Amino acid sequence: TLFRSRLEVPAARPAPQVEFADWLQSADIKDGTVRTAIERRLDAVDKIDTQLVHFDYRSANVLTSAGKIIAILDFEEVQPLPRVADVAHSALHLGCRYHDWAPMPVAAETVFLDAYERTADLDTNERNWLRLFQLRYAIGAGPRWQDMVDRLSS
Repeated sequence: TLFRSRLEVPAARPAPQVEFADWLQSADIKDGTVRTAIERRLDAVDKIDTQLVHFDYRSANVLTSAGKIIAILDFEEVQPLPRVADVAHSALHLGCRYHDWAPMPVAAETVFLDAYERTADLDTNERNWLRLFQLRYAIGAGPRWQDMVDRLSS
């Protein structure tokens, strides 16, 4: 009972389309080309299901031994999102530890995303959502990710 009394239950989350549109309306995106690319992509997506996702995969939270993952740490960011939101966030932060919060090299990001897309057998809608989430998280990550924003919005 002590544990349950401290457990916070999050409020219901809006559908990804609604949440994304709300974010876009309030986001400080000065580049009209980027905003137009996001709007165009948002218009092209359909409904997507959510599930509980980790939302903090990065090298500091993935323990390996002999080239195999043996543990995943840090579950405080778990939340209901589309699985591709977790993948997009991971593509942005997987190489980060606790310092030097820089993007993964494009080649590593490409290998990671290609492997995921092949393994998970993403449909066109999920691929479109993946790109949208990548763009959103890159914009939110700050100026060091501007090259990624430019690449994803072209």
